Amino acid sequence: MLSTFKILLKNTPEDIIAVPFSNVTACQQLLSFISPTKRQPSYTIWLTHIEQIHRFVYHIPNLAWELIEYATEPLSLVYNQVKPIFPGEEIPDEICIRFVTEQPLRKVLPGQQVWLTSALNMLKNKSAIGDWVDREVDMSRTMKEKRPVRMMRVYNENEFSFIS
Repeated sequence: MLSTFKILLKNTPEDIIAVPFSNVTACQQLLSFISPTKRQPSYTIWLTHIEQIHRFVYHIPNLAWELIEYATEPLSLVYNQVKPIFPGEEIPDEICIRFVTEQPLRKVLPGQQVWLTSALNMLKNKSAIGDWVDREVDMSRTMKEKRPVRMMRVYNENEFSFIS
């Protein structure tokens, strides 16, 4: 089991900090570095197995299942019927989730972990991150295509809108 394994993934569509969700302390530290924005969620939960989505969302519309299953490019979905993320903390209004399908990322993110991630550009103090990260991984050789991650907000009744 990984206790404080914090990874900086460089040379992906966005440079990403990834922390195992099982380490609540590391997740809370990462969240303290984030500068929230109104336009899009400041963090994303990366799943390595699609069934893990039930841990975070009460209702997954049929459209969302289809989007996840048939997406040919990286896709993050924002849901609004969210379960509590951490015990004893306030439930967010919405949550952004991405099912990681790219093999290079699946190799770097070991096991069947759920990961709390944030793009480096969402962090308040990027210089402090270098001391905090356990491992940096340059993905330039393994991520041949740097396709941007599409972000979509999914509403209750199979309605959606693109955020990015």
